[in-house]
Amino acid sequence: MALKLLAVACSACIGCVHSVRSTSTYHLKTAAIKYVKSMEETALTKIDRYGEVPGMNSEDITAFLTAFNEEVLERELRAEGFSRRVTATQATVVLGDLHGQLFNLLAFLRHLHDKVDMTHLSVLPASKLFICDSKLQYVFLGDYVDRGERSVETVMLLFAYKALCPSGIILLQGNHEASSANDRYGFSKEVEYKLDKRSLHSGKSMLWSHFNDAFWKLPFVAVANGMFMATHGGISPKLVQACWNKRGNFRSCLGFNTDIGSEMVWSDPHKGSGWARSPRGGEIHNFGRDIASKFLWSNGLKRLLRGHEQMAKGISTLPLDTGGEYFVQTIFSAADYVGTFCVDETNNHPLRLPAWDPEMFNGGGHSNLGGMMVVNYSAGRVNYHEYVLSGHEARKLAQEFTGAQCHHNATSTRTTPTTTTAEEMEKFTDSEKTTATEKIETEEHTISEKTTATTTQEASELQIDEGFGERTPTEDEDATNTAVQGLPWKDRFQTFFGLSLLEEHANDPETEQIELPIHCHDHLSQEEAQEHEDYVRSSLLAAEDMQFEARKIIDLQGEAAVCEAPAEASSDNCEAMARDVITLKVFTELKGSKQVLEDLERNIVAREEEVAGVVGELS
Repeated sequence: MALKLLAVACSACIGCVHSVRSTSTYHLKTAAIKYVKSMEETALTKIDRYGEVPGMNSEDITAFLTAFNEEVLERELRAEGFSRRVTATQATVVLGDLHGQLFNLLAFLRHLHDKVDMTHLSVLPASKLFICDSKLQYVFLGDYVDRGERSVETVMLLFAYKALCPSGIILLQGNHEASSANDRYGFSKEVEYKLDKRSLHSGKSMLWSHFNDAFWKLPFVAVANGMFMATHGGISPKLVQACWNKRGNFRSCLGFNTDIGSEMVWSDPHKGSGWARSPRGGEIHNFGRDIASKFLWSNGLKRLLRGHEQMAKGISTLPLDTGGEYFVQTIFSAADYVGTFCVDETNNHPLRLPAWDPEMFNGGGHSNLGGMMVVNYSAGRVNYHEYVLSGHEARKLAQEFTGAQCHHNATSTRTTPTTTTAEEMEKFTDSEKTTATEKIETEEHTISEKTTATTTQEASELQIDEGFGERTPTEDEDATNTAVQGLPWKDRFQTFFGLSLLEEHANDPETEQIELPIHCHDHLSQEEAQEHEDYVRSSLLAAEDMQFEARKIIDLQGEAAVCEAPAEASSDNCEAMARDVITLKVFTELKGSKQVLEDLERNIVAREEEVAGVVGELS
């Protein structure tokens, strides 16, 4: 299974990097100050006018990433490998998956100011939010990108914080920081749409590659001696084998090889014992309570803090022993996961769909809470404080902080760009010429974005783009595809999956033989189908929020398969599609709400769009 990242070939150096010193004419800290200000204060206010945010252009971001890679990430990697020590003297702030939801990041940073005593803490001079103080340290658990409308802005803000206060923030890798994942789940499309249009018809975006160059230098684990280890996914077989009884010194066992880390980012806990196969697909193993407690004990640690799984209540705690000494805690910070900043509050759907991937956001957010944990050890004992925000609360905090408003209608507003002649340019000073040129380029860029957004959004309201690879269709298929494209989306869904789960007789035995939307060679056996149906039914009946649980099951199915080679991915993705249909069938029987079903159907179609290309390569 090709989950491995490229190995990092670098040698160890003596000593640790305590400061950032530029060796070039590029001033990294000056650029970082600009990005802190623009992403904190401006990005949300521009709604979908991305080109108007200062620094949101390919040239500036490429220059920043190049310097940031060299002056910060490479130095840390050479000194510490893929593990980091938590060094704060009083508290650690832990935030989980953000998935491009900038409003959640800003909201939690603002919320922190209300929850901790700021009297003796220093805020980064360039920021209104970020605490840069040796007494407190941030640990982010990864998955900064994909399935969100502002992945670029989220990453740039976090990288800017790191450039200005390198010892104050630890940025861990998640599974979506692998190029094989973020090429499928939205980040590459976002980069190309917002910043690097030159690459749309000429292969991969160079800027997207620069981002991924930075991502694979991020560490996989952070350790606070005697207290906790933090990672994105969890414990894997290779980690147990290599890092057992290391007293939390994972630098020595992780080294500079990504094999172990790339396995860790995909794992999840389960409530039983031993290793179990993951519903995410591939060769991923979930770890049982016994494995987690013994591994923590062997390293003198008490808790595993991790992300990777969306949680209805933002934070979930799994006790590992009867004595209440060892725990696994999952922290998911993307409140209203897959939600946009501007939503219709009557149904939680986006006011406008992000133009680079409208299908992904079409069903609205998941209405889950987002979580943040503050580990306080200032008074000689360790306390784990949990804080949660709803999507509504996070949006309100972000709106109050930035002053952003959501009434701007991007799809109905057209502006004629201003033209400046060569004769007029001659009348300007050099400074004025630069300003005028930038103004023209910004206006033209914005018009292009608005036109594309309008076209894509209108198309998404009429049909669902199948996108199943580049195979040349036959004449019969051409005729069928033409007919299907004219159907309403519900009828297209019926054609897409070979059945309609909105019909009264969704549990009719005749629907058991599911005709998948692509030429799949691997289907579920009768036993596998029944096993999944039983699992879904028991999970939904036990869930407090049945809709949330159904969407979570859909998101997990076959997720890792996009990172496999095509031959390995085909079977997993075909089986995942069959499981999705079973999940929706069971949900229909138990719930039956028309609006909820429509949202779930959109969610399934969006996820299948992500993986269809992998299977389509073999169709």
